[in-house]
Amino acid sequence: QDHKQTRQLRTKISTVEKQLERLQRKLGEIEIQLSSPDTYNTDEGPDVQNLIRDQLALKTQIEVVENHWLEMNSELETLG
Repeated sequence: QDHKQTRQLRTKISTVEKQLERLQRKLGEIEIQLSSPDTYNTDEGPDVQNLIRDQLALKTQIEVVENHWLEMNSELETLG
């Protein structure tokens, strides 16, 4: 039973890690756009307010997912 729980938990942790990587990659792309002078110099560039809103939303999501990941890892440690 414990072995099955451990295996399931490891699978969930792996899924959450992949989700975290995707979120961090998206955040990185947005931060590259926000750091580019072209973003602010052209009318045809991306909407800066949307980028900032997306950046904040991603940071919040990342924090939630990281906390979930930490909880699952703590649970895994207690299972041994």
